[in-house]
Amino acid sequence: MLMTFFVSCGKKTKVKDSNSGKTDIQLTEDEAYLLKDLKTAVIENDIESVKKIINKNDDIDLNKIVPGTGETLLTLAIINDHKEIRNFLLDKGANPEALNGLKQTPLFVAVKNNRLNTVQLLAELNVNLDQVDFYTKDTALSMAIKQSSGDIALFLIKEGAALETLDKDLKSPIRLAEENRLSEVAELIRSILQTERGAPDLKSFKTLLNEADLGRLTSVLSRYPRLIIDYDVINPLAILVEGKNEYSSLKSAELLLKHQANVNGPFDAEQSPLIKATKSQKSGFANLFLTFKANPQLLDKDGKSALIHAIELNNQELVDLLLSFSAVEKYTFRKDGKEITYNACQVARNVTQTLTDDKDLVINRNIKKSLACRFSFWPL
Repeated sequence: MLMTFFVSCGKKTKVKDSNSGKTDIQLTEDEAYLLKDLKTAVIENDIESVKKIINKNDDIDLNKIVPGTGETLLTLAIINDHKEIRNFLLDKGANPEALNGLKQTPLFVAVKNNRLNTVQLLAELNVNLDQVDFYTKDTALSMAIKQSSGDIALFLIKEGAALETLDKDLKSPIRLAEENRLSEVAELIRSILQTERGAPDLKSFKTLLNEADLGRLTSVLSRYPRLIIDYDVINPLAILVEGKNEYSSLKSAELLLKHQANVNGPFDAEQSPLIKATKSQKSGFANLFLTFKANPQLLDKDGKSALIHAIELNNQELVDLLLSFSAVEKYTFRKDGKEITYNACQVARNVTQTLTDDKDLVINRNIKKSLACRFSFWPL
């Protein structure tokens, strides 16, 4: 948000909020000149000039937006990491929670600029650690995690920051930590939540999944409905695909999905639950995941999609299912500076060369028909 500076013909100077259209910050001409001088001194880290101006003008409001910056003097000092000026402003009565022109708190500004020392100081002043940013809808903790500022995130957690506030994409801090590969942050959040809730630990929950114990899973999730989100790191749906009792495992997977389990698995999983189901040739799981909006375009670590795996397995049922959910038939995978193009029809042709059984050859031909592969001659 830009802040526009207007000088009137009278004694007042106004700063207009260009987003809201409201002029709600009024400065006298003297204040405008003083803030202009203070802005220069703060940016240049001239502590002596800052002290001289403020000490000579005891009535100046230190929380006003500085014309031309969109910042208060305090947030300006924080952005430039001028600690001595920051401390002096706070000692002189600057409000540690006064919003800048973007309606951001000094804490949020400190996190955004990766100023751990300032975050620690503001926590000592008992500022609200959990205030949600007006525009981004992030808390200081979620912003720290998104910026991979692990040291700040760990500090905020230990200071008691809320651990279950969702961001605008409905992601919890633990989910964000896993996506940003901040394992230490994720583990600390998980351990705190377990203690607070009396919930089963990660190992115990994984055992429930391996056993596909539908009754116990139902009981646990009814008491701890967010547990499945907190434990997303173990790719719970993919674990259920491996269950020995397919019916119980399938019903358990449906239960987890109704409790907001990530149908595509964690961000850094080697393979999505859909790819796992396809490779295991379990069409019931594949259909369930696709019904819950699994992304058929996700790739495994080798760049293969569920459709490519289904073709390689010569499984017509899975091929037709994936095509009905608009699986992409041709794409390019890039890794380590190399490009590999996967073409479903070419993969099907390659499979043809490996088959000897007449029944398998008929299935392969039907797959090529489903893919609408154009051959001048289709070998049986």
